[in-house]
Amino acid sequence: VVLVPEGEQAVLAAGLAGQLGRGEADVQRSLSRALADLGAAATAVVEAAAATGAEHVRVHASATARLIDDPDLDFEAAMVEARRQVALDAAPMGDPPSGDQ
Repeated sequence: VVLVPEGEQAVLAAGLAGQLGRGEADVQRSLSRALADLGAAATAVVEAAAATGAEHVRVHASATARLIDDPDLDFEAAMVEARRQVALDAAPMGDPPSGDQ
């Protein structure tokens, strides 16, 4: 990532974002760190991936977004929080129980 020519970071970020959700934990960690190293150039594509796509992609993208915001954050902690958030976002928002049964 350090060797990316000036102005090409967004292109690299888009290509890397297409790989979100793939691989085992070590591959996902490396990909997230590479995107986090790109910083602002990766923000838009990571946020787009976190909002759409398969659940495993949304989880990985959400964790990556957290790492972009806080590069010192532990990857596993970011993944746990991302899984929780994606699950909450997918939960039905039905009417509260009325007590009449």
